[in-house]
Amino acid sequence: MAPEPDVLELLLPDLGEPALQGARRVTTFLRLLADDARGAASPSVGVDPTRAARELERHGRERLAGALEDLLRHHLHAALSPDSFHWFGTPELPHPAAWSRLEEARAADPRIPPVPAPGEPPLAVARRLVDFARGGAFPPPRLATWEGRLAVAAGEAGAEARLVGELDRDNRSGAPGALARADAAAAALDRGDPRTALTRLGEAPLSPGRAPLPPGRESVGGTDPPSGDRGERLRTWALLVLAADGSALPRVPPSPHPGGPSSGGGPLPRPLLELREAWPAALPLLAGPLPEGRGSRVDAPALERRAHGASALIVLERGALRPRDAARLADLAPALTGLLRPWLARRDGAWTDPRSAEHALLLQNAPVVRRALPGDPAPRGALGPGARALALAPAPGPDGELVGWVHMEFEHLLVPSRERLLALGRAAGDLLGRGSHGARHEVAVAAAAEAGDGRGEGEPTVEGAGFHALVDRLGTKLAHRRWYGFLVGQGRAREVARGGGLPPARRAGGGRALARALDAGGAARFDGPDPPLALGADACSGVVVPARLRGRVVALLAIESGRRRDFRSRDVERLQGALDGAALTLRLAAFRSWHRRRFGSDRTFPPGAPGEGPPGEGGFAAFAGRLVAAGRSRTPVVLEGPVGSGRRTLARWLHFEHCEGAQPLVSLRAGDRPLTDGHLAGPGTLLVEELEGLDAPGQSRLLSALEGLETLEGRAPVRRLVATTTRPLGELSGAGLLHPELARRLDRLRLVVPPLADRREELPGLLAFLLARFGEEEGLEPPRLEDEALALLWRQAWPGDVAELENAAYKLVLARPAEVLGAREVGEVLGGFGVELARRLPSRHPRRADLVAALAVTRRGTGRLNKTRAALYLGWDPDTLVARMEEARLDEAALDGPRGWDGPG
Repeated sequence: MAPEPDVLELLLPDLGEPALQGARRVTTFLRLLADDARGAASPSVGVDPTRAARELERHGRERLAGALEDLLRHHLHAALSPDSFHWFGTPELPHPAAWSRLEEARAADPRIPPVPAPGEPPLAVARRLVDFARGGAFPPPRLATWEGRLAVAAGEAGAEARLVGELDRDNRSGAPGALARADAAAAALDRGDPRTALTRLGEAPLSPGRAPLPPGRESVGGTDPPSGDRGERLRTWALLVLAADGSALPRVPPSPHPGGPSSGGGPLPRPLLELREAWPAALPLLAGPLPEGRGSRVDAPALERRAHGASALIVLERGALRPRDAARLADLAPALTGLLRPWLARRDGAWTDPRSAEHALLLQNAPVVRRALPGDPAPRGALGPGARALALAPAPGPDGELVGWVHMEFEHLLVPSRERLLALGRAAGDLLGRGSHGARHEVAVAAAAEAGDGRGEGEPTVEGAGFHALVDRLGTKLAHRRWYGFLVGQGRAREVARGGGLPPARRAGGGRALARALDAGGAARFDGPDPPLALGADACSGVVVPARLRGRVVALLAIESGRRRDFRSRDVERLQGALDGAALTLRLAAFRSWHRRRFGSDRTFPPGAPGEGPPGEGGFAAFAGRLVAAGRSRTPVVLEGPVGSGRRTLARWLHFEHCEGAQPLVSLRAGDRPLTDGHLAGPGTLLVEELEGLDAPGQSRLLSALEGLETLEGRAPVRRLVATTTRPLGELSGAGLLHPELARRLDRLRLVVPPLADRREELPGLLAFLLARFGEEEGLEPPRLEDEALALLWRQAWPGDVAELENAAYKLVLARPAEVLGAREVGEVLGGFGVELARRLPSRHPRRADLVAALAVTRRGTGRLNKTRAALYLGWDPDTLVARMEEARLDEAALDGPRGWDGPG
């Protein structure tokens, strides 16, 4: 005989089992009351009043217990951290209604806890409720569950062990409950252990590299999936954070709730919210409300990898003035211990690499997380090849700036939240102590304040002119902004220019953005008022962009605005490109300023060439890039070129790049004096001019010093050598003028300086500079040259090179100050001093380089060729130029190739 159908199930098909049980109790109670009311009229139904009273009492206890559980849910959820995976169910009663139900029962049981006092912490209220429940309001299994949950919310030691104990008791009884499974799994996820969470949910644990469930599978390893919506969510999350190697994502779990699993499964923990932002494809599996209404407590994090589910936790101390990083603590999985030493050597100074996570950490002074989503390789900079996520947390010093950081790696995608990483960094900062790195920031900020209040009145200085030109070229709107230009040298940032429409700041800020950009070699930005970062405390946003030359910061441009969020990412990228393009110009400005202070005279370089692009694009920029790289090494350098070509100035630039002018520069002209040990010993640079004139004893002494320098790997107190020659070293050795072994050692790094005749593009700018320089030195207004006069000087061979051109410019200043000179006047002045000038370059079989130079130097402002003017410079008629261009198969594209400074060497 088939059992009778349950009427309540037929009437209420969508009601869950807990609600159906409550409905059955209510209908039973009403039936008993109706039977009792009929009394004698219904003799066939005997009603026991005692049984009815017991049923009423039982219903009241369950009603009270339900209200207690709802209140515990309200208060424990409010005490949980937003990072927590725990969720104790959706309360059926709102908070006021649950307290009202307790108040109704107070007459029968005066031990019921009173309504919370104003400002009483949720955790304290939850403790009072559990204390009351111990008096018999909950049966022992339910009481044990809520005691474990209270321990979790309070962050008590051993809270997870209590939950696991409850699960073990359930397992021993043969009926593990869904609540015990979910609570124990959530505890494992809280400490970043998704594999243990799967085991506690009744799943077979995934080994590293094993794929998660494909869509449609119901279990792993043949076991039944955990029951309950909460367990399904936890299972899905655990599988998701273990996703790797492009495997299929787990299926979206079924849910009895109309709104999906998020309706009854609680809020999404903060670590998964951050993962959702980084992994849009996982959004369907990471649905859920924000963890609002939860507490903000972050438990004191342990500097221990297992507490966070990490395979590696390393605390690194940042070096004060040099990128030398030391590991102060290393907690590694056994498989990674042998990789630590080579990894440290490989990652030393990694924060100087713009692609590294350490670089972003230093610029932002904020946690950085890099994840390897399915199909991606391990994050860049990871210690272990199996790492799926990398997290760096800054360790702040006393001034709030970075003195080190915590490096963490994970074999899954579950990373502690930003707030927890910040707390980890603070713990690491306490471990590292005060350190000495804060002094670096104080030095940079003090240097920024040394420049005074001049806002660019009058003509800009040599050092500041490059910044003014750069800002003008950028076309940046300055009505609500101010800018500062800094040259960098000897670890300091020195202000040399400023401008803009925003009034000067009334009080100085901390300038830490300047220090970050200087340290990291990247753009540092702040989008809101932040006096510690800003140069002016009234700035509402700002950016500091470095100018990088061969990987080294040589200048900084700081722009601050009176408006918030005034600098977008694309603006910063544009500024960075412009600063890098102008880095050589700004570095030359620093060298020229140093040269003027040290030697009392200014020097110039090809105008325009340095600022047109980074070194490596040909011409002077490529030569200068090689010279900068040579200057930063300790290897001896030979400058080969004709007398008067500027080798001495370039040797001084090499010295400046080597030590930024902070050490001695000792010069010796070979043949004038013998080379002694006093020339060789000590710091700084030894410049030996015309090396071929050095006598045999001097060459032997120099060779011995170089051999000793190499043997001691740079630790010997021997000056760095720079030598000049007029002929190739091999030719000097073959002629018996240079010891063969000395020639071999010096040929390692040789730069060829081309004669001025091969650098004719420089002549117009060089002449203008020399006329202005000699006019300033003599207190005279320099003459101005008409185009015909400039063309006449341009076509000369200048066999004496730059030195001969300097002599000619000095004669013009002295003889015709403040005049406008044509070709005839220039010829008269220089002819009076015995200088014969060529009226034209040979037009038969001309040098291709001369044609290219004439076309390049006479281009129109639009960049188009001006053949008429080019013919004037060559001394020809335009038809001759066109004919020679056809013979040489020369077109405009030929002007794009490297010229002059790109000679061999």
